[in-house]
Amino acid sequence: MRRATSIILALLFSSTILAKKLEQGSTYLLQNGSISTTDNEVVPQGTYIKVVKQDSWSTHFQVLDEKMAPKNAVKRASTQWAAASAVEIGPRDIKGILDNVSVKVPDPNENCCQPGTNHKSRDIVAPEPVVTTPASLKDDDALASYFSCYQRNSSHMMNYRNKFKQSIRESAKTYNQLFGDEVSENEVNTTLSCLLFRESSHWEGKTSATGAVGLGQFTGVAISQVRKILTYKAPPANYFENRINTQRNEHKAKRISASNLQKNIRLIEAEKRNHDRLTELKNLWEKINIRNRPTANQINANYLKNNENHEAVIALSTLMIRNCQIQLQDRNFEMSQKNSLLACAGAYNMGVGGFVTNALGDGKNQNLNTWISNLKKSGSSQKAETINHIISIHRCSQKDANLPPCGTSSNYCTDLPKANACNPRANPICEGEC
Repeated sequence: MRRATSIILALLFSSTILAKKLEQGSTYLLQNGSISTTDNEVVPQGTYIKVVKQDSWSTHFQVLDEKMAPKNAVKRASTQWAAASAVEIGPRDIKGILDNVSVKVPDPNENCCQPGTNHKSRDIVAPEPVVTTPASLKDDDALASYFSCYQRNSSHMMNYRNKFKQSIRESAKTYNQLFGDEVSENEVNTTLSCLLFRESSHWEGKTSATGAVGLGQFTGVAISQVRKILTYKAPPANYFENRINTQRNEHKAKRISASNLQKNIRLIEAEKRNHDRLTELKNLWEKINIRNRPTANQINANYLKNNENHEAVIALSTLMIRNCQIQLQDRNFEMSQKNSLLACAGAYNMGVGGFVTNALGDGKNQNLNTWISNLKKSGSSQKAETINHIISIHRCSQKDANLPPCGTSSNYCTDLPKANACNPRANPICEGEC
């Protein structure tokens, strides 16, 4: 073990440099000290980390195990502190580490596992981490066939084909350009299409009984949220860093206690995370191609219920999805980006806070069936509606599947065979379906 450690350190010292700026996707060794996360967890010196996301203030990272594979949820720490502690390691270093990691496995040539046998083992080189890809989702042609199958009005379907489809693709393309390392363009396009198909009552975009309007079914609260995003003005450069330094100086001068210092720093860091979120969302809005981009003051119920404004309405719905994803990342929920999109489609109906409380629970085993189970146990008055909402989006998005949206029958299935959710019984099923 000492020899392996010496080899690893020799490799590291031969090709690493002190990290001035941490790079997204790169791997680092905390060689110069430990770091504290925003959740007050200490990641000790000698730990390997991989940077997931990087900005001027905070570093999002995952701790790596001895096989250089992520072993926990995404954590966050001050970029300044992380950069001071971290030394980058390159592909040669990683190969050297993996070459010196051996694991014991049963020899297939021996009678392993038989009573009374000796379980001899042999050394093997630890494999490279396996990256899995999400299950395939519908493409544009499959989506169009599905929407045609369950259309309620041919003119609404024509509006999708001639107008809405391209606007959704533009939003998905920009989303992918900005966050392509997290989720693919097709995943965003499919999930957003299925969400809006459900929200708009199959591309009608009417005003609901609760007052939600248009293709994106924006409520008064949602309108206020998007206005806040679009009118956000960033503070001067180094504003948050300067405030933290002021607090440290106050502590050095013994004018505030250590506990108050930590409390004040956490509050400032929370403000900075909110700044980062609003800045990212405003940038997404500005990058999406919209021919007649409205001002924040123009965005009201009358504007949003006019389907001729579909480019802006669909872009704003994209912002709401991204806003949810950022909040789930901040809360360290462990789920794939595909599941994150589906969760945020569910949160679109219930609100992020309501969906976190009633569906996501303790943050473990994040998948569709877990969310449905949690919702059924919750006391929310929206549980049945939200269950049917998220199942409908899931059914719509899955490739080669033609199960109907909840509460919908297939009236125009010419391209696709009719599907019965109750025979054989689908998993999951809608509330009140079978």
